[in-house]
Amino acid sequence: MIKSEHWIGHAPVGLMAIHNNHHVVEINDMLLNLLGYQRNELIGQSINSLFTRSGKLFFLTHVFPLLQHHGNVEEMYLRLRDKKGDEVPVLMNATAVETDGSLVYMFAMMPIQRRFIFEDQLLSARKEAEQAFAAEREATDALELAQADLEAKQEQLLALNEQLQRLATTDEMTQLDNRRSFEASLEKHLALVKRNASTGGLLLLDVDHFKAINDSHGHSKGDEVLRSIGKLLRGLTRDIDTAARVGGEEFAVIMPNVGSEGAFTAAERIRHSVQAHTFKHGQVTVSIGVTMLKEGDDRERILSRVDRALYQAKHNGRNRIEYA
Repeated sequence: MIKSEHWIGHAPVGLMAIHNNHHVVEINDMLLNLLGYQRNELIGQSINSLFTRSGKLFFLTHVFPLLQHHGNVEEMYLRLRDKKGDEVPVLMNATAVETDGSLVYMFAMMPIQRRFIFEDQLLSARKEAEQAFAAEREATDALELAQADLEAKQEQLLALNEQLQRLATTDEMTQLDNRRSFEASLEKHLALVKRNASTGGLLLLDVDHFKAINDSHGHSKGDEVLRSIGKLLRGLTRDIDTAARVGGEEFAVIMPNVGSEGAFTAAERIRHSVQAHTFKHGQVTVSIGVTMLKEGDDRERILSRVDRALYQAKHNGRNRIEYA
């Protein structure tokens, strides 16, 4: 347990600490009240139970790996789930702290709904300023100041909303779509295939020997590799394609309106471009699985098929493409 002197029990923001195994070791009253739990219901339990399905996937594949690698994350948008099962969107900051000889991850979470209260407060302030202006001439300066403050805070709200939208759909490291956005796009294209009998391909890429890059050259070089591959994919895909980072060193590309030959050609272009690219630490290659979107597919079926193709590419020697 974290010593009481390290915990702010009544902070005006939700606070929680977990161990590396995701188990909750401390939580403050504000977050307990927000989620509708008693302390003894969460202490020692996995934080995973507090997420929606999409929130859990985003936390496990993106947020927690970033926190482990870098020691902190800032302004991440997550969807929690309260005791009744309702979604609770929050804006989260987190940092790794060593306490009592062990590593603990501290989270600060602010409910996003508060921005609506903030907007009401701004509108109320504006109404009061207008009333003061009508009552006496001396209120003119105060009104102008209030209006300027209102506009500045409205701009801040717009910027925050844009940032939240970007965080919800974009992988921060590579600036490609994230897993959540990729899955939504895949569902959309599968629906189009069923409705219009259209065609499309799905590519799944994995960086060969990525763990060895991290082990030999450090995680900063590994991050550079991921960013470079993200940039290559943005340049090699069409505007109608969806290029995404779906795991640690795993990428996917949805290619609508192409046949199997076009999908394979695109995969080969990507494979060759990565192999030919000059990375600072040395050569990098990728293995690629390719499959086509079929009328009877659902998300699980096509992902399982393309994953098998990727496994076969790695099993057959890596730096190659296999089709399933």
